[in-house]
This record gives sequence, C-alpha cells and structure tokens, in this order.
Amino acid sequence: MSAKKVTVEEAKNIIRSFYPEITSTRRAAVSKLRSAVVQKNLDLQNEQPHPTHRKFKPLKVDDILKHDVQEHKRSLSAARDLLPLESVTRMSNILLFRTRNQLLHYSDFSKLVSAETSLFDLHALPSKKYDFKTVQARTPDLLLPHGGFYLIFNTADEAAAYMVDTLGKELNGTNFYLEMVDPEEHKYFIHNSKLLEELHSIDKESWELKSKPKRETFVLVRGFPTFVKDTTIEEMLWDYNIDYEFDTPIMSLKKDNISKTSVWLIKFVTILDAHRFARTYNGEHFNREKRFPKVYASVLH
Repeated sequence: MSAKKVTVEEAKNIIRSFYPEITSTRRAAVSKLRSAVVQKNLDLQNEQPHPTHRKFKPLKVDDILKHDVQEHKRSLSAARDLLPLESVTRMSNILLFRTRNQLLHYSDFSKLVSAETSLFDLHALPSKKYDFKTVQARTPDLLLPHGGFYLIFNTADEAAAYMVDTLGKELNGTNFYLEMVDPEEHKYFIHNSKLLEELHSIDKESWELKSKPKRETFVLVRGFPTFVKDTTIEEMLWDYNIDYEFDTPIMSLKKDNISKTSVWLIKFVTILDAHRFARTYNGEHFNREKRFPKVYASVLH
C-alpha cells in the first residue's frame, strides 16, 4: 500500500497546527529585517556625502592589472640575454630588415610594438615608446634600393629590446626577421654623401646618422631621355619649388647611351612637392609621348 503524497500547502498547515510559535517568530523576524533594510536605503539616499569622499577615485580593475603588468616588465638591458645569437653580427644600435617591399615607412615598424605589449619597461624611455629612424638601404652610386630597411635606435639596448619584442611577428603578411648588423660593414648603404648624410660612431655600440635635409624631399628619377639637361628639367618644373639652396638640386647620376635613358636626383623644398612630382611622372612616358621610355620617379626614404 503506497503512502499518500502531501502537498506543500498541506505541509504548511501541519506545521502551523503543531508549531505555531515557529511560524509567528519567523514572520516577525523577516518583517523586521525587511523594514531595517528599507530604512537604511532611505537614510543613505538622504545622507549628504562628506566632502573628503569626493577626492578619491576608486581603482578600476584595468588600472590594477596595468600596474601589475608594469611591475613585472624587464629592463631594456635584459634584452641582450634574450637575443637570437644567429641574428647578431655585432652588438650595435642598428637593425636590418631585408625585404623587397619598397613602400614601407616608419609607421609600419613602430606599430608592431607598443608600451603595453612590450616585454620591457618602455616607460623608462623619454618618449615612453621605441624611438628610432627608418632608412631605406640604397646603393652609393645611383641611390637604388638595396633590399631592405635599417632601423637606427638611440642605444644598443633599445635595438635589442625591439628585436626581442618582434620575434615571431609578421609585417604585411611576411615574417618579420631582423638582423643586428655591424655599422662598419653596412655604412655605405645607410648614408650617402649626395644627400649630405654622415654615419659616425658615438661609442663602440652606438652610431648616429646625421642628415640636414630630409630624405623625403629628394626624388630619384629614372627613364628621362639622354638629351634631357638640367635646364630642361627646370623648365618642366616651373610650378614646383626646387630647392636652389641645395648645392646641386638637379643632379645627373647616370646616362646610358645604350638604352638612351638617364638617372637624375631632384631636391625639392617641401615633401609635398616631392610627392606631387612622383605621382605626376611615375609610370608615364616622357612628355606623354609613347616613343619615349617610361619614367619612374620615387621619393627617397
């Protein structure tokens, strides 16, 4: 014989019948607690905060995490022990990125690492981030691209830290692989006397590139016919600001009698004029006539 199931309401009635003091006490306690909570909330709403309370802002979780991460970042000098030895020819402040891409700029390299993502304490640096110059490798004679970009840092420690921070990263879909080079072996591809540049040693690990005019004010032009002279170019560029304060603002670098073309270096006053010239003439036939070869104009970096 199965026992009859008791409903919740029937169970409550049984408890009220046999233990009336329990139910009455519990109701009173709950009611008292509810009244106390409501009254406390009303008191807090009406209470004016003390003036000193407004001087302190509560720490957010993100602030605490950032502080904790910053506390555990390494010093820049610690990067030396983390360098891949096969990529270091000599401890220096100059790194080389080999690439055929000629359109890279400083911003492409700087965005790879931030102070937040770095393994090292970049807040110790004056600018709170990596500070470096980007120089495209070029041949000494014709200033043609030479397969890469040099990154020149203030110190060897900064270069080493940047190198470690970018290990395994990609730039525009290609592996970002850096080499720490010997400036003595690479100086002819880093600086160029035609641009009034000079790479000189500060100490055994640091080198500085001194350059008065900005590279971006120079345009390398290939494809002008050999009959073109500097006076011809002056007449062509009557609405451009050519920098006549420069020793030779329109410089002939080479004439090829076989291809009937020549290479020129033109110095403009502003970067804007240099880019405007390159956009106008690059990829176009000289004088817009197809019987002449195409002209290739590129702003130096």
